[in-house]
Amino acid sequence: MIKATAPPILKVNFAPDWSQSVPYQSQLATALSNNHGVAVEYLRHYRRILPLWRGLRDLELDLFHLHWPEKFYQIGEHFKMLRRLRYPLDLYLTARRYPLVLTAHNLLPHNTRKTFMQERNTRTTYRLARRVFVHSQRAGQIVGQRFSIPPEKIVTIPFGDLAPPLGAPILKSAARSALELDQEKPIALIFGAIRTYKGIDQVLEWWREHPDLPHLHVVGWGSADDSADAYAAVLENMAQEQDHITVHVAPWLAEPELNAWLSAADVVICNHLRAFSSGGACLARSWGLPLLMPASAEAVDLHEPDPRVIRFDKIDAGFAHAVKSLVALGPDYASAARWRQATAWNQVAEITAATYREVYSENSTKRN
Repeated sequence: MIKATAPPILKVNFAPDWSQSVPYQSQLATALSNNHGVAVEYLRHYRRILPLWRGLRDLELDLFHLHWPEKFYQIGEHFKMLRRLRYPLDLYLTARRYPLVLTAHNLLPHNTRKTFMQERNTRTTYRLARRVFVHSQRAGQIVGQRFSIPPEKIVTIPFGDLAPPLGAPILKSAARSALELDQEKPIALIFGAIRTYKGIDQVLEWWREHPDLPHLHVVGWGSADDSADAYAAVLENMAQEQDHITVHVAPWLAEPELNAWLSAADVVICNHLRAFSSGGACLARSWGLPLLMPASAEAVDLHEPDPRVIRFDKIDAGFAHAVKSLVALGPDYASAARWRQATAWNQVAEITAATYREVYSENSTKRN
């Protein structure tokens, strides 16, 4: 009897290494390693001049998986122009050595000026990638149309369930006691990294004029963006002397505290002005929390229609009605079981690993 042989272990490098602050990378890496024969390492040694090529050239890799390319040409105060200019050469040399795959977390980098070089560098990244992972079919269509990427290079995968590291929800009464919140008043929640593109100030500006709405808690934490502190100050100032608005901003939010906030909330609000994917919205869905999301965020797949998801066109009287109707419906963790199953990391890793092997096979054939 001939025994089936296991496929060889593939060695893949993720960059940049944001695994400590962005659970997407760490959860995907764990699932790939545990069940799909993929060993994941991170680009942890940043070398100047050509950081990608110099950082990877001496490593034994089968593929290179780039997640947020703007790290290598956009983030940081010093030598911005040099970074933007060098990036195409850096990526080109890297992609010649190792097959490149890309996850399109964003269409374009957030919180950056729309410059010619930003558009050029993004287009270069998409075109050099052997495959581009997107989180919805609509996202794939947008990528293809914007950057002239053929459909066969685009692979749709679920965003991934961010709930498991937080543990199961706790009782609402226990969560509110732990956070010293009122047990009876409805709570609307905006949570996540503080960034201007999320339009939190727009929600606060409107909420200030409507004291009949639930108490709005903005629970935010710092980010890599240099404007985060200034934006947080704006939000805190807007909440002053408002009995039904509270802004909590900290450098980071530990998982037990985030669990408590999600367990205490009645409805979650997202107002992402530019959203190509949304970890916060996906986490709210995993938690079974009612969610308001802009209709303009068409690339964010929330498995609609669903009674706990309402899309809004603008913040107006209809928005207020939606808030109140979702509060009346309430959270239901059990109702989100199908969502959590469909977005389980093993599902994401299965498609990802199969794509890796496809690219690896193509590259081997090309070399031979």
